[in-house]
Amino acid sequence: MKKLILLFTLITLSASAVEYRTFTAQDGRTLKAKVLAYNGTTGQVQIQREDKKKLTVASAAFSKKDQTYIAAWQAALEFMAPGKLKLELKRNEVKSFKKDHEADLSKIKTGRGGERDGIEIIATDKNTQYKFDLQIENKGSVPLNKVTYEYRVYYEQEKPVKDAEDETRRKESGEKDTDERVRYNAVNENKVKDGSARLKPINPKDSKVMSTGIVTILKRTAGKPYQDKINLKGSLAGAWVKLTMKSPDGETLVREVASPASIMKKFPWDPVEEK
Repeated sequence: MKKLILLFTLITLSASAVEYRTFTAQDGRTLKAKVLAYNGTTGQVQIQREDKKKLTVASAAFSKKDQTYIAAWQAALEFMAPGKLKLELKRNEVKSFKKDHEADLSKIKTGRGGERDGIEIIATDKNTQYKFDLQIENKGSVPLNKVTYEYRVYYEQEKPVKDAEDETRRKESGEKDTDERVRYNAVNENKVKDGSARLKPINPKDSKVMSTGIVTILKRTAGKPYQDKINLKGSLAGAWVKLTMKSPDGETLVREVASPASIMKKFPWDPVEEK
C-alpha cells in the first residue's frame, strides 16, 4: 500500500512539474500554459496559465500538434498508473515429454575381454517447456503508443562435464574415452532467455497478451551403471518484464512486473550468462 501511495505521489509531482509551453488555438492565437488534467473520453483538458488561472476547454480548440501533445501527456500519466494500465505475468507450462537418451556403445570394453555392439538406451530425458504470458489491459481513456516490451527468463540447467582428475588419470593410464568407466560431473549453468518487441497501439478498454520465448528444462535420469555419470537436472527461476515508453517531454517511463516478484532482487536485469 505504501508503494502504491508513493507511486501516485510521484505521478502527481511529475504532473505539477510540467513546464509551461506555448499552445496554439485553431484561430492562431497563442497561450502559455501547462496541462493539469485531460479526459480522453470527453475531450476536455484542464490547463493552468502562467498567472495561475485554471481553464477547462475542449482539446479540439487547440492545434493538431497540441492535441497530440495533450493526448501523449495523458498517456504517460495513465501508463504509470497501475489502475489504468494493468499488468499480470503468469507462468505457463507449454508441454512435457519424455525421450530415450541413447549412446553408441559399440566397441566399448565390457571388462570381460569382450565388446558391446550398437546403440543402447542409457537414460530417460524429461523435457518440460515453459513460457510466461503478460496480460496487458488499458483501462485508461487514451491509446498507448510506441510501447516497447522486453523480457528476461531466468533458469538453471546442469550439463555433463568430464571429471578433470579422472580424465588426467585415464590419460596417464592409457585408457580410452570410449571406456564406460569415464566419469562426468554435473555442472550447473545460469541461463537467461531474453527478447523484445514494439507493441501495436493499445486502445482504451483493449487488452493483449505478450508471451516470452519458450524455455526447456531437462531432467535426465540414468539407468545403471550410469547414475554417477549423466544424471542432470534443471530449474526455472522466473521472469522479469519491462514496458517502456516516452513521455511527450522525452522522459523514459518504465513499468516492471516479475513472477515471482523476488526475481527483481535476486537477479540483475542484464546478467552475464555462464558459457
